[in-house]
Amino acid sequence: MAKLTVDQALLRAKSLERKGELDEARAVYQTVLQSFPGNQPARQAISRLGQPAQSAATGPNPPQDSLDHLMALYKQGHLDIVAEQAERLTREFPGSFALWNLLGASCAQTGRISLAEQAFRSATELKPDFPDAFSNLGNVLKDQGRLEEAVASFTRAIALKPDFAEAHGNLGNAFKNLDRLEEAAACFARAIALKPDHLEAHCNLFELYEKSNRLDSAREALENARKVFPVFPPELKLRNAAYHFRMKEFEMVIAELQDIGAKDLRANSETRRLELLAKSLEKTRRHDEAFLCMHRMNELIKAAHKVFDEPASAYLHNTEMRRQYLQSSRGEKPAGRSASAGPRPVFLVGFPRSGTTLLDAFLRGHPQVEVVEERPMLARTTGLIGEFSPPASIEGLDDETLGRMRGIYFDELKQHVLHDEGKTLVDKLPLNLIMAPEMHALFPDARYILALRHPLDCLLSNYKQIFKPNIAMYLMSDLGQASALYDEAMSVFHLCMERYGLSVHRVRYEDLTHDTEGALKSLVSFLGMEWDATLLDHKRTAAQRRMINTPSYSQIIEDVYTDSNFLWKKYEAQLQPFIPRLQRWMVEFGYI
Repeated sequence: MAKLTVDQALLRAKSLERKGELDEARAVYQTVLQSFPGNQPARQAISRLGQPAQSAATGPNPPQDSLDHLMALYKQGHLDIVAEQAERLTREFPGSFALWNLLGASCAQTGRISLAEQAFRSATELKPDFPDAFSNLGNVLKDQGRLEEAVASFTRAIALKPDFAEAHGNLGNAFKNLDRLEEAAACFARAIALKPDHLEAHCNLFELYEKSNRLDSAREALENARKVFPVFPPELKLRNAAYHFRMKEFEMVIAELQDIGAKDLRANSETRRLELLAKSLEKTRRHDEAFLCMHRMNELIKAAHKVFDEPASAYLHNTEMRRQYLQSSRGEKPAGRSASAGPRPVFLVGFPRSGTTLLDAFLRGHPQVEVVEERPMLARTTGLIGEFSPPASIEGLDDETLGRMRGIYFDELKQHVLHDEGKTLVDKLPLNLIMAPEMHALFPDARYILALRHPLDCLLSNYKQIFKPNIAMYLMSDLGQASALYDEAMSVFHLCMERYGLSVHRVRYEDLTHDTEGALKSLVSFLGMEWDATLLDHKRTAAQRRMINTPSYSQIIEDVYTDSNFLWKKYEAQLQPFIPRLQRWMVEFGYI
């Protein structure tokens, strides 16, 4: 190797391959990898020739005491320190697959997903028979929503190690997110069969059944877990409490949750404990205690997801900038656009927790309606023009660009539903409120359903929910930021209603729950459809769905109830500081 450059060595190895001298070719490729572990042509050639690359590709590890020290720091939760030191050591020991795996694990847990993916890929390339790294890579891909890739990575881990219980459980989570629930349940069951005390798999199997409203199966999962754990560990006590909450046994929930110490649970489970406790205390009219639990829950959410601090602030700022532009150009009328060719969606928008999921459940009952729930069709289109482009730029888009954007919209739609063009397509994503300029540019003749609820009830309802972490929903963990987002988002939409002459039908949650048939008949008339009484049987419609991906999954299989209307009054003292910011909307929507 001393007498050959890397390129010369690779050429020599290829020449040996062509001559059929495969052992000699392997030896040359291995020599390249000993000096340059990341050399992809050599690694691919070793794999192609049928010999595992790890023996040549993996270089020396750091001293064992250094690895032990990093592992100790990792177990103690000093993840930032581990990531910093591991990244430094990979420059000195680039062939250490164990070091890359540890770097990936620490980055994954601190929200540096892109770096985690790169690290795990390095580990799998250095050691292609390392099942842990493939399983870890799968988790990172799953967290990015790249579910098919995640399935492939978990499947690879299982192929390498068929009795890898954790990988079976991880594969189950990917299938669950793909709405392949039977396959997910089978994976969790397999993980439990391989490792009966696999606590995570027991918890995941229960949650799959509970969140798909299969409560008999959820109870059975708990009963089976009790055979393994006669004394439930805290994580299963939490799931047991969740089951009792669904049974409306609120005092039992409170007793069980108060018996669990915060230190007994993982951080994300402690937020779930506080959420359940807050809701149960509220049901038993202990509102001050309930609010204290909500506050503690949201403080934990903010601490766990600090990575969203800056992006969330930028999201709010960009919404404000959009509102300021629309306000400053008020009275100006942009050039009109002709109706778009092809199907036109109906956009169901509103502030989160304003009743959009209940409306979704009713609308699905109509044979001529197809609802797509919270999928990123519209967001995908911004890849061509940039997120939060100024409204003036959007209004100036040419027909060719808009045509390409519509193509992206419908290509993304196909990933989630086989749309029947004879049906009315309802695109439900509440905070598309802010994207009214894009919606109008793409579909000038679109109709809009604006879901409304008392602004303070919206604020409160968001504050007591745990959402899947993302930039926008992170703002809901702070009442000040949430009220600012409500004001700015509603301002953007209302200015767009005026600017573009949008066709909008308002549905107030309070009206929907008080006079369901009257509210729905008015909505159906707006959509230009015939009335169908099956709309009213929302419980049957909801029960036929496999998985409902919003916090309202448990509520929409129940009778319509009005208990949560004007619930904010029970928390008036705590919400008082935010009333001035929202008062104009209380007037606008007829609540004052």
